[in-house]
Amino acid sequence: MPRKSRISRATTEKGTSRRPPRAPRRRQKDRNAETRLKLIDAAARTIFKLGYGRASIGEIVKEAGLSKGAHLHHFQTKEQLMAATIEHLFAEVRARQERVAIKKPSTVEVIEARFEDAAEAAFDWRFIALLEIWMASRTEPLLHKAFIAYEARHAAARRRWVEEYFADEARLTPDLLNILGGLNFLLRGLFLQQILGGEWRTDPTWRYWRHVIAKLLADAMAKQRAPKPVPPRLPVSVS
Repeated sequence: MPRKSRISRATTEKGTSRRPPRAPRRRQKDRNAETRLKLIDAAARTIFKLGYGRASIGEIVKEAGLSKGAHLHHFQTKEQLMAATIEHLFAEVRARQERVAIKKPSTVEVIEARFEDAAEAAFDWRFIALLEIWMASRTEPLLHKAFIAYEARHAAARRRWVEEYFADEARLTPDLLNILGGLNFLLRGLFLQQILGGEWRTDPTWRYWRHVIAKLLADAMAKQRAPKPVPPRLPVSVS
C-alpha cells in the first residue's frame, strides 16, 4: 500500500498556505484606551439604570464585563471614574445637539425647528445619567469641582460653536449669546419636568421662549444680511 504524503493540510496544491494572514497585534496603548472607555460607558449606563447611589464599582465592572483590577488600573477611586464619566457624557450630549444643526437656519420657523431637534437629541438616557451625577456632586466636593470645571469647558465649546455657526450670518452680541445660554438652562428645566411626568413638547413656557429666541436670531441674521447703504458720489468738478 502506497505511503500517504505528509504534506500539511494547510498547504494548497501550489504550495501556498491556506491560513489567513495574522491580524496585526493591537498596541497596549490602544487596549488601555478601549478598556478605559468601556469602564466610562459602563459607569454611565449603570448610573442610568440604578441611580448614582447604587452604582457601585462592582456593578460597573459587571456591566463592562471587566474585573475590579481593570478598574483600579485606570481609576484609583470612584470619584475619578465619575469625573471621567462627566466629561464623556457632556461631550456626548453636546455632540448630539450640534449634529442636528447641519444646515444654517434663516427663518424663525426653521430656527424653532432646530431648537426642537436639539431638545429631542438631548433628552435621552445620557442626560438622565448626567443629572444623577449632577445632584450627587452637591455633597461630594471632588465631584462638584470636576463638574464645575467640565461644565465651564463645554459651555465655552458651545459658545465657540455657536459663534462659528452664525459667523457669516449675524454678529452675535454678548447679550444674544447669553440668551442662547439661557436656552440651555431652559432645556434642563424642561427635562426635569419630563422626568416628573410632564410633557416638554407642549409646555407653554418652552414654546414661548423657543419662539422669542428664534425671533431674536432671525432678526440679527436679517440685519446682518441687509445691504449696506452706498455713500452718495460727490460731483466731479470741471475746471
